[in-house]
Amino acid sequence: MHKEKTETFEVTLRNLTSLQLIDSRIDEIHTLRGALPEEADRLAKEVENQEQELSDKKQQIETLTSDIKRMQEESQRYNIEIDQSITKLEDIQNNREYLAIESEVEYKRMEVELRQKKTRQAKAAISGCQEDVTRIEETLEVAQKHKNAVDSKLKKILSETEKDKKYLTKKKGKFITQIAPRDLDRYQTIRNRFDNNLAVVTLDRGAAIGSYIMVPPQVRIEIAQRQEMIFDEYSGRILVDNELMKEQTEGLDALLKSL
Repeated sequence: MHKEKTETFEVTLRNLTSLQLIDSRIDEIHTLRGALPEEADRLAKEVENQEQELSDKKQQIETLTSDIKRMQEESQRYNIEIDQSITKLEDIQNNREYLAIESEVEYKRMEVELRQKKTRQAKAAISGCQEDVTRIEETLEVAQKHKNAVDSKLKKILSETEKDKKYLTKKKGKFITQIAPRDLDRYQTIRNRFDNNLAVVTLDRGAAIGSYIMVPPQVRIEIAQRQEMIFDEYSGRILVDNELMKEQTEGLDALLKSL
């Protein structure tokens, strides 16, 4: 075991233990929230995209409907002009003028046929868009319900934990100012090395939590005496006695209950 002496080691141990407890509580809050914030953002984006797609389809239907109306009006106008030209042909004696009017009538008939073809295509496109609208609306309804459920769950969790998190964050800042930068850096370095983020631990069945190497009886006594800062030989974690951990835990619990 590596040992380090310091004039205010017990105060430092208590502050580091409290900092560890606070960090662990904040980690628990983040775990409780889990992936909900990311899921809520993803669903919001999904709903937004589907709403935009739905709006685009409806706009496409409006445009196609307007095009059909315009083409029908143009066809009606051409048909009137064709009838007028055919009537006029009955009185035309000049061959050149007759051919010119006949050519104009043929051109207008082609224009009418073209608009009829485009109208059929537009109506088919509208039918396809309407099917898309139905599909998107059904998908959007499901996505919106899912989003509302996730938002509600996240809001509830945030409501239940935000007060504690704000208090813990403020308390953490206070403890940080009371810990020497060197000790704080060491604590953070150890914490970052482990998935469970534990830098300060007690003994469990004679070994440091997270370690399988037994701590010698004499070292256990020294840990309990709180006259030296001791690091676990296997993991490098800071070792504190169970009583100290219990006292700091009860103190933090009492503070949180009083909120």
